[in-house]
Amino acid sequence: MGRKTYETIGRPLPGRQTIIVTRNTAFNADGCESASDIPAALKLARSKGTPVHIVGGGEIYRQAFELDIVDIIHLTTIQTTVEGDIHFPTVPLDTFSIISDKFFHSNIDYKYECFARTDRRT
Repeated sequence: MGRKTYETIGRPLPGRQTIIVTRNTAFNADGCESASDIPAALKLARSKGTPVHIVGGGEIYRQAFELDIVDIIHLTTIQTTVEGDIHFPTVPLDTFSIISDKFFHSNIDYKYECFARTDRRT
């Protein structure tokens, strides 16, 4: 995850190894590791031998699409209006197709969609 997202959450994600992407080489967070960019974070994450998940924020998601490293997208859209200027990038439907979706009624309704990469990499 990106540093700004980590600072919003304020702690490592429970039950997971948390790697924070930051350009600040002095940044340190208890219970987390850090990397200077997404490729370095991926190398560190893959060395753990567990599945890798990109959890935000907006700049990290944008870079992940640009680096062409995304295979599966788990997207939850909350059905409410919120203030802010950070958004998940538009899913490129020429590269991904929806494989499941479900709407949930709750105190704040939300939609869950799962997309999978459909293009063939050479």
